[in-house]
Amino acid sequence: MRFNFSEIQLATDDFSKDNLLGERGYGHIYKGKLQDGQQIATKVRKEASTQGFTEFQSEVYVLNFACHKNIIMLLGFCCKENLNILVYEYICNKSLYWHLFGESLFTLKAQIKSFISIFISSSNDFSSSQY
Repeated sequence: MRFNFSEIQLATDDFSKDNLLGERGYGHIYKGKLQDGQQIATKVRKEASTQGFTEFQSEVYVLNFACHKNIIMLLGFCCKENLNILVYEYICNKSLYWHLFGESLFTLKAQIKSFISIFISSSNDFSSSQY
């Protein structure tokens, strides 16, 4: 779906700093809300980015057909002069990393910490019983 620049400008409150989610090598990522209430994330290409229009077109083409639970859905795009914008569904509450890997990584870290504590405790008990 092709978005008008004015739609995205309105949705992101004119790319307000309050809506800035982050900055990557490609560009700035802003959250926004479309007129119909749908929350979006927009990726706006920096002019200094080495990724050109060909790569932008490829990303639009590939993500247009991609459908998987671990891929954020591309809702559309916008091109205005040399400004390329990708519009994605917005994943609120936590990061993409969290949504991909869930709490399993945090549980694993807790298990490792617990194992290390038990190992150290057992080692101390063993070494103190030897003397």
